[in-house]
Amino acid sequence: MVDTNIKSLSIVKDLKLDQIEELAEKGADIDDIGRSLNFSPNDWKAHRVDNPSIDEAIQRGKARLRISILSYQFEKAQMGDVKMLMWLGKQYLGQSEKAGEKKEVVSLEREKEAVKKALKADPTLIKKIFAQGK
Repeated sequence: MVDTNIKSLSIVKDLKLDQIEELAEKGADIDDIGRSLNFSPNDWKAHRVDNPSIDEAIQRGKARLRISILSYQFEKAQMGDVKMLMWLGKQYLGQSEKAGEKKEVVSLEREKEAVKKALKADPTLIKKIFAQGK
């Protein structure tokens, strides 16, 4: 079990790792987290060096932030957001458009409708597609 009280240097601060993790999950950067906890920049840096668990908490918070954002993106894709589907396909499946390639509006609308129809028929389709790309 992780000790959530951090003490270092001659300055004793009663910090909670879960508070640090929560700030990181909200998108606060390392310097802002230190300032919000009333540390001077030098003391904050020293506390982080003496307590690796601080940076571990920050990394956990950042990971939860990324997972949360990705989850919302998947939800948008599952609701038929074609732009999000294309972006996720590029990110996870290595899909790309050729330079200079132009799609006609009619063709794009047909694709959009086909994707919406497929997702409506099988709401788990996007998860299946991304599971294949792993």
